[in-house]
Amino acid sequence: MLKINKIPRSNVVMSNAELFSEVVGLSPKSIHPEPTNICNSNCVFCPQPSLRRDRGIMSFNLYSRLMDEVFELGCRSLILYWMADPLGDPQIFRKIEYAKVKGFDVFTSTNAGQLTAEKSKRLFATGLDKLNISLEGTDPDVYGKIRCGLDYQTTVNNVERFFRLKNERGSSKPYVVMRTVYMSTTADSVEDYIRKWREQSDQIDIASVANWAGNSDYDTRRNAGQHGIKRKPCARLWRDICITWDGIAAPCFFDSDLHYPLGSVHDHSLVDLFNHPLMVELRQMHQACSFSNHPLCANCDENVARESNPDIKLIDRAGKRISLERQNKSDLEAILQVIPDEFGYKVESV
Repeated sequence: MLKINKIPRSNVVMSNAELFSEVVGLSPKSIHPEPTNICNSNCVFCPQPSLRRDRGIMSFNLYSRLMDEVFELGCRSLILYWMADPLGDPQIFRKIEYAKVKGFDVFTSTNAGQLTAEKSKRLFATGLDKLNISLEGTDPDVYGKIRCGLDYQTTVNNVERFFRLKNERGSSKPYVVMRTVYMSTTADSVEDYIRKWREQSDQIDIASVANWAGNSDYDTRRNAGQHGIKRKPCARLWRDICITWDGIAAPCFFDSDLHYPLGSVHDHSLVDLFNHPLMVELRQMHQACSFSNHPLCANCDENVARESNPDIKLIDRAGKRISLERQNKSDLEAILQVIPDEFGYKVESV
């Protein structure tokens, strides 16, 4: 069993207040456009099924204008998903290609329910840099209760075919992360999950469930608000700009239903939206660690300090990685107990 007896303070990322001292006059370092918010699954830990805002697909005209504008600001990081599986957007491949031609590093995510052979081949052709495949556990019944509307075996077949096609191409891109959420229903499947997907993927993520700015209590395990659990200023406020499919800027990825809209990209520049008075107020609030001063942040667990819920990366002898994302200490110990010894995993970073 791997043991991590202490998290060295020198290895913990500096507080964001130290890293991001400015609160105004900033440009986004990453853009988070929403290709669509029409999803093929109703996942139990996701707010997507209960969204009250309009549903739709971002037009290519709006998307390309956003890419052109943010590129001129020096941004090169594109995270191309938000409140639905992007493979539901018929123009997703064209959108990835456009961004790659401009010079963006492109990351997207899928539940693989729509990952047909044709779509797999088209993804390879785009030059996509990184793909997250979210597939919970190894039990078909458990999976079906989490990813409502999807079939476990169909999804597994899609993913295995994707890896076969990738191997046939002999391509290193995209970097593929297999991601499972650690919950009471999936805890027993961690070892089997690692054994099943380790060799085919580049990395396995074992994630914790976010509480979506305090709006969800589904198996949340980060212990935000409990005695002794510290919080730090949140990097997202200094880093990301999120744009809905119809062009409304949100202050945060976790403002999924747009309770605090900053304004429309049809009326304002991205820089103006990123420096909206609410963004300045939130940054100042986070610098002072006064998180309760705004309802968006008051009960959010995204910024639980890494000393309490660390991000830990492991690497084995073959260079395969496991990322343990924001696990509380008891869950972290339980996961480390079942990581197979024979692969020689060791801590790469904390």
